[in-house]
Amino acid sequence: MDEQNSIQDNSCQDNINSENYLKAKKALQQGTSLLLSKQYVKAIKCLSDCLAIKPNNISALSNLGFALQSVGKVDEAIICYNKAIALAPQYLQAHYNLGNAQREQGKLADAVASYKRVITLNPDYVSAHYNLGYTLQNHGTLDEVIDCYKKVLAIDPKHRDAMNNLGNALFDQGKLSQAATCFEKAIALDPGYADAHNNLSLTQLLKGDFANGWIKSKWRWKTDQVNSERYLKYEKYLWQGESLKNKKLMLWTEQGVGENILFSSMLPDLFKLGAKVFVEFDPRLIPLFKRTYPSITCITPQKEQSQEEQTPKYDYIIPLGDLGCWLRKDISYFPKQPSWLVHDIKRAESIRSRYLANGNKYVIGLSWRSNSLKYKYKSIKLRDLMPILEIPGVTFVNLQYGDTTQERAELRQHSGIDVIDDSEVDQMADLDGFAAQIAAMDMVVTISNTAAHMAGALGVPTLLMLGVTPIWYWMLERDYSIWYSSVKICRQKNLTDWSDVIAQVTDGVKNMLDKPASG
Repeated sequence: MDEQNSIQDNSCQDNINSENYLKAKKALQQGTSLLLSKQYVKAIKCLSDCLAIKPNNISALSNLGFALQSVGKVDEAIICYNKAIALAPQYLQAHYNLGNAQREQGKLADAVASYKRVITLNPDYVSAHYNLGYTLQNHGTLDEVIDCYKKVLAIDPKHRDAMNNLGNALFDQGKLSQAATCFEKAIALDPGYADAHNNLSLTQLLKGDFANGWIKSKWRWKTDQVNSERYLKYEKYLWQGESLKNKKLMLWTEQGVGENILFSSMLPDLFKLGAKVFVEFDPRLIPLFKRTYPSITCITPQKEQSQEEQTPKYDYIIPLGDLGCWLRKDISYFPKQPSWLVHDIKRAESIRSRYLANGNKYVIGLSWRSNSLKYKYKSIKLRDLMPILEIPGVTFVNLQYGDTTQERAELRQHSGIDVIDDSEVDQMADLDGFAAQIAAMDMVVTISNTAAHMAGALGVPTLLMLGVTPIWYWMLERDYSIWYSSVKICRQKNLTDWSDVIAQVTDGVKNMLDKPASG
């Protein structure tokens, strides 16, 4: 976050000959000095001493608020800021600090109002424009966000974070060429700017530029979102495309469950190259992958061992997400495989028989939301699926992770439609069971989340609902997935309007009803 100095001057307004003035001035000077050196606890003591003498000193109030906020006492900080504002309604810095505290509390509407007040008082206050844009990314429209960052850049054309975040907002709008230009400009401003490099890589991969996208994606290891210590620790042991015949290759996973499933489609390539494969999987995935790939050695993630203990066991090491650089260099490298994961067949049959006990012929699994922060426009609401849910002869099953009790209850109350929630399957704790549950479906209707990856890897017919700008591996325009043969893509035309997607999915489900149900 870009925040300009939030510490105020150390002036005390009083009779310069007053003993109290001297004491208050000294306490404020000491408190400000301690604040500048980040000695917040000591600063709080000094600033409180100043306010004990001069309770209406707005500089001391604002600085005390900043010190309190810095040690996590945000409620107390807000009280200080509000007192300062009550004493001096035009006090710019107190409004700005208040906005930061409100944002930290998650009171985004209040934070927006505070930043706008700052901008009204000073239209050239760069940090207020920037923080307003940053806050509106979670509490506003993309047009508002873009306007904020453009105002920052109009005042400060070299503001790299504003340039990068402008690119992110344009990316969300589907304006990929403009977004890429912003990321490139941010990189020009700071060639070592890892976030901008990583964002550019996501744009390149989304557009199918794998040759450049895979290489630039390695910048993710230098962003705050990714722990780079392990990567740097083993950098000299990384596989760089050398022969793998009779070599021990260890892969580790650093992304989500869905991505691990997606990247696991490349394991057969490694077997063909003669590698002895060791994979550090999420423990929940190990039963599924041991059944699928009996020859691999699955490793449960453990505490980091020393380099001397770890590396001699393997000839090469590589993160699972970096395999594409060598095995999926362009579209021609993607094999057409109907499925690759092997589920528990008996468990799937048992689950399916329970779902069809009501006499329906078909079972369709539903998943509709995600907790992704970067791709926050990909979720929909369960009630949005009503045109699909009204199709007769179908048992609908909840495949959505998290608590869906309220959504399903509201649906049942308003429509009489019941979406089955199977208490015998916990997809968060039992991914092998989740695989069996999905394998029991005739079809899966889902947004981009773990359910989509699991269904695709199992070869279950899937209707995937995508927003304007999807995650890179779904690419653009095409109505099929290059990773999963059984996945048909239904794409949104206008941001936040899912009506066209729902219409496509409804037609797809109806077409499925004309075909024989699964065994």
